[in-house]
Amino acid sequence: MIRLDDTTLPNVAEVGGKGLNLIKLTQAGLDVPPGFIVKTKYFARSVDGILGFDHKIALVDLKNVEMISGEIVQKVMAVEFDKDFKQALESAFEILGCQHVAVRSSAVCEDGQNASWAGQLATELNVQMQDLEKSIKKCWASAYSPRALTYAAQNKVKLSEISVAVVVQKMVDSHVSGVAFSVNPVTKNSDEIVIEAVYGLGEALVSGVITPDEYIVKKSDCTDIKATVATQNKQLKLNNMVTDWVEVPKGSAEIGKLDLDMLRQLIEAIKSIENYMQCPVDIEWAIENNKLYFTQTRPITTIGMTVIKE
Repeated sequence: MIRLDDTTLPNVAEVGGKGLNLIKLTQAGLDVPPGFIVKTKYFARSVDGILGFDHKIALVDLKNVEMISGEIVQKVMAVEFDKDFKQALESAFEILGCQHVAVRSSAVCEDGQNASWAGQLATELNVQMQDLEKSIKKCWASAYSPRALTYAAQNKVKLSEISVAVVVQKMVDSHVSGVAFSVNPVTKNSDEIVIEAVYGLGEALVSGVITPDEYIVKKSDCTDIKATVATQNKQLKLNNMVTDWVEVPKGSAEIGKLDLDMLRQLIEAIKSIENYMQCPVDIEWAIENNKLYFTQTRPITTIGMTVIKE
């Protein structure tokens, strides 16, 4: 295990792309929910040797992807954790001082500058200690889903190159959350930051269920803000220890999700992250008790080298 606030910078092969980027954000002084990473060596120890066929073939045979996926996923979910690993997980969980965590896959080939794998692998929310082992195995197994295997084949990633760490973080019960892009992903304008915001947990936005507010901001003049507010009548929240849809309070459904002070704070943080990462970035963020947290960041891989500057 490695803590997200570790002062050393591990190799991406140990913690995956998502995990490495979160450690970088923490070291840059940004607020990241506390957590730890289950290193890839545990994945290798559990998965290597259980596959019933030669997993070092060049690429997945897409004609048989459903069959290949089913065989691997079943075996991964049947893996038994040894006593030492279980004790290490319990100790790391206890140190977080919380009852619920978010569990996210962090593949070695994920969140890099060539292919992001965004949305390909599993995320488990509101997980308690008794369900942590199962959630970790779900994250491992998600790397072999038909969708992930197809994406791997399309990006020429061999089965033998798939390696998955798992990020475990304190669950943020966000009032408002969203995503942000340090470069406009549609127009490729590098002088525009795009921020999307929703009430409640960000998974409602990432999954496409809720239409967000959109803020387009000029980096060269942060007072130049174009805001489009979307009506939101329901939000995804932690409700009685489960993730559930609840109504947005009356009077809030049709107003902007971000006030000017929080918007400015978010803009400055996005600029800092882009500068620290030395590339255009895609960021996921959340606000709990008026505090801004960053839950993920990754390079934007869809803009290529043709970024437009005005």
